[in-house]
Amino acid sequence: ERANDVSAAAQWLYKAILQLEELGDYAAVVAMAPRVDRDGVDPTLRADIAFATMYASIAFGRFDEVHRIDDRLQRGEFPRGTPAWAALKACRLWAVVHFGFPGDIQAEFEELRAANVSPPPSFANLMTLAILGVSLIHVAMIDEARHALGLMTRMAMSPNAPPGWLAIRDSFTTWVMAIDDDPRALADQRRGVRAVLENG
Repeated sequence: ERANDVSAAAQWLYKAILQLEELGDYAAVVAMAPRVDRDGVDPTLRADIAFATMYASIAFGRFDEVHRIDDRLQRGEFPRGTPAWAALKACRLWAVVHFGFPGDIQAEFEELRAANVSPPPSFANLMTLAILGVSLIHVAMIDEARHALGLMTRMAMSPNAPPGWLAIRDSFTTWVMAIDDDPRALADQRRGVRAVLENG
């Protein structure tokens, strides 16, 4: 960074941001992000950084920062149809549904569905989709909740996803099935609880 080699520094700073995110130090994530989200850095990495910042800003209550990143997303700054773009889109939808940000939920979900790409595997992305799905259930948008579940399934079953992610996905599936009054829901819930207990 001191040598002004932005591209080389960016990879290491991004790893630091992910570690801060895991620790729940969202204020530090927001503070460090501008050191990486700069001209000369790979656009896909910048989209990943923007997602980390948006996720941390929602958790940290920095909605001015959420609006700033959302403006960039709406202007088409991030490569559309990429996993990083899908992560940002899902995070924006979480803000729209859960916090009342302006936006047409159904139209934006159609855009996400048409892109046919899931966010990259990360715990923050998994939690974004889980919270988004629960929020959609609360506003009776079951089809959209099912789509969020589909994206979670792709992520949870990717080769580098931890085994525990399937249990989170199964828990969310149970919510959707219970809303639909599906008799399989209780059995699935029991299986999910047993899997969590067996896996520690």
